Amino acid sequence: MRNKVAVLTMVLVAFGGLASCQQTKACPTEDKIKTEVKDLIPQEFKVESVQALKDIQGLCEVVIKVGAQPLVFYTDKEMKYIMAGNLISLADKKT
Repeated sequence: MRNKVAVLTMVLVAFGGLASCQQTKACPTEDKIKTEVKDLIPQEFKVESVQALKDIQGLCEVVIKVGAQPLVFYTDKEMKYIMAGNLISLADKKT
C-alpha cells in the first residue's frame, strides 16, 4: 500500500509540473504579438506583459505600451482573435 501511495504521489507531482509547463505555452510569445499586431498599431510599441487568465481557460491578457500609454487587450494562444476593452467579472464586478 505504501508503494502505491508513493507512485501516486510521483504521478501527481509529474502532472503538476506538466500543467505549469503548459500554462506558459498557453499564450503567444512577445515576438508573435509584435508580428500580428504591427498592422493594427502602426506606431512603435513595447510588449509589457503577457499572462494567461486564471478564470478563463485559453484567454491571455496582453499589455503593450504605445509611447507612455498602456493598452490592454485579450487574445487566444494562436492570436486568431483580439478583444480590446474591459473584461468584467459578473461575480465580483472586478475588471
